[in-house]
Amino acid sequence: LPRRFTPRECARLMGFPESFDLGAPKPGDAPNEVNAWCRSRYSMLGNAVSPPLIAALAGAILAQCPDVASDRDWDATGRSVAIQLALQALPAQCREKIL
Repeated sequence: LPRRFTPRECARLMGFPESFDLGAPKPGDAPNEVNAWCRSRYSMLGNAVSPPLIAALAGAILAQCPDVASDRDWDATGRSVAIQLALQALPAQCREKIL
């Protein structure tokens, strides 16, 4: 039987940085309270929008806006920020292997 992803693993898959605070169950919580905490985090992450996706989308939108300063490549900026956010979502030891 496969196991579920933890809330932290779900946050990583969504592109949230490791520093993103999910909160934590209180020490000594009963198992049903820990399960309720996990369910609330799954709901929160399921309703969230991926930060790297938003960065790339914002860059693409800004690139199409004629009133925005045109001396900047907004597409490239959005992609760059998206990659940085995605890398921050990796655990430190994985990030070091990539970089």
